[in-house]
Amino acid sequence: MTTEFVFISSDNLHYLCPLFIKILLPLSRIKFVFIMEFLKFVKFFLVFGDHFFKYFPKFCSHKRDSTIPNPVFHLVHLEFLSFCSYTYLMTRTAVGLVGPIASGKGEVVKYLKKLGFTVFSLSDRVREEVCVRGLPLSRENLQNIGNELRETYGGHILAERTLEMLGDFEGNIVIDSIRNPSEIEFLKEALGITIIGIDASPEHRLEWYIDRAWKRGEDGTMEKDFVKANSRDLGLGENNFGQQVGRCLAMADVIIQNEDTKKHLLEAVDYYLISELGFSPEGTRRSKEK
Repeated sequence: MTTEFVFISSDNLHYLCPLFIKILLPLSRIKFVFIMEFLKFVKFFLVFGDHFFKYFPKFCSHKRDSTIPNPVFHLVHLEFLSFCSYTYLMTRTAVGLVGPIASGKGEVVKYLKKLGFTVFSLSDRVREEVCVRGLPLSRENLQNIGNELRETYGGHILAERTLEMLGDFEGNIVIDSIRNPSEIEFLKEALGITIIGIDASPEHRLEWYIDRAWKRGEDGTMEKDFVKANSRDLGLGENNFGQQVGRCLAMADVIIQNEDTKKHLLEAVDYYLISELGFSPEGTRRSKEK
């Protein structure tokens, strides 16, 4: 038995029962995670079309067009599963940032905010948990609680909680503080997000790390503090639920090396947004020229 999968257009949606029509048409305003679950159900349902659809017209209020083969309905497997993804994202750009400590991610976040992006940080979910427990907001506490949350609720938990905050938000977004591969996998499936990696040499990052600590009033910060924080951040000695920035960086769609000036870093970000993502400063997607 072979089931044909071709695209079902809006012109022949009415061949499906009215219940499906009422659900499918307003999908673009429903949370994407629920949309994907619904589409998976419909895909499963339609796979058995060879047995079911010959009886299906009895449940429809419209007579099926005889030009459409019976019992096969026209549906493209991938395009149907991605239908709402394209509808939901075609008016916005969704970017995720990964990179080791003091690599320049903060500068990129500030720049994207100037371009109109709204920033959602996974580490904010950890800070909220630390505050609820009445603990100091130290780097060690943030790392420990973050690891505990991932191990207890799954590696994707911080991404899931952040996604819940999006609601019906339709603007351009950047998701920061991604530190575990499960978070990337979840965001890829749920948002079709593009992951941009920001990296720099250990020498540069050490210099920026100490300079940043000095500006924060942490005068006692030394190289050994950087080595300790950097090792744990990259995932050295951590289990699968810990911070795994090294593995996350390997999953990035593009890695921008930050070895020059801030201007060069932001120009590289600009180039990628425009040439690869079709992003314009006005905050809209545009078709890439062939």
